[in-house]
Amino acid sequence: LRDREEIEGAVLEDYVEWAEELDNLTFSEAINARTSEMGRSGNSLAAEICCLLAQRINNDAEQKMLIAHGKKVACDDVEFVEERGGALAKQYSHSIQASIERMCDKAV
Repeated sequence: LRDREEIEGAVLEDYVEWAEELDNLTFSEAINARTSEMGRSGNSLAAEICCLLAQRINNDAEQKMLIAHGKKVACDDVEFVEERGGALAKQYSHSIQASIERMCDKAV
């Protein structure tokens, strides 16, 4: 999403619709553990997707929903990687959480 400016309109709305369901944004503990070993947890990717979508859309209600979902997933992810993630996964997770916190501050 970051480098794909051509994603807009109905396609972007499809992504937003997908992100409305928290179950779509959370991965199992096994997947997060494995991807954390490779440097980045699955949940940190989902939180970043919420962040990127919120930056791209103009609908305030959808933006707030994406930020809230991203914040929840990011908070849960930071807790997980603090216990089980590697150094790189922790770095990514904390970075995404900080980005979402800045978005929350701007949205208020």
